Amino acid sequence: MNYTPIPWDVQNKGVLGERSARHEIVAGVNRDGSRNLPKICKMPDLSERSYANAAFIVKAINCHDALLEACKLCEAVLAEHEQYDGSDDDDCGPSREHEAAEAARAAIAKAEEKK
Repeated sequence: MNYTPIPWDVQNKGVLGERSARHEIVAGVNRDGSRNLPKICKMPDLSERSYANAAFIVKAINCHDALLEACKLCEAVLAEHEQYDGSDDDDCGPSREHEAAEAARAAIAKAEEKK
């Protein structure tokens, strides 16, 4: 998947009350070093909710790689300890380590899902 390099940032464009005023999600670093940052997404206005949505998107994108790597590390460590607590004859079920490893695997699969 080819997406705009991170980090991303939120910028305000225009003045509150102007018809065209809005928040924009932009690339935080331009490859050529210029201040003309590539636009990624335009939010509908300058409202607090619009800014909060843009900031949430930017935080998720900027943290994605680190969170994915942390999940992979957790899954690898937990996989070494995910034995079942008991035999098939009792109701102990899977260990907490097994449950945590499965949750990490599900998160990794979702993050790496190709659309």
